[in-house]
Amino acid sequence: MSDLQAYTVGWICALPTELAAARTFLDEHYPAPITVQRNDNNTYTLGKMGEHNVVITVKGVMGFAKYFS
Repeated sequence: MSDLQAYTVGWICALPTELAAARTFLDEHYPAPITVQRNDNNTYTLGKMGEHNVVITVKGVMGFAKYFS
């Protein structure tokens, strides 16, 4: 679903493994959003759970960690 205003549930994961587990709960998977801010390094998954359009995200590399990877 391309209309980002239609998403009413947000699920924020702390770790990529949590994102992988959260994705298994989706009944339908949609393409990732095309329009994100240039400095946004989060990972987004769009989908549907029952009647709810859901955005699942995990934070990208933050703080000093990005300098040590």
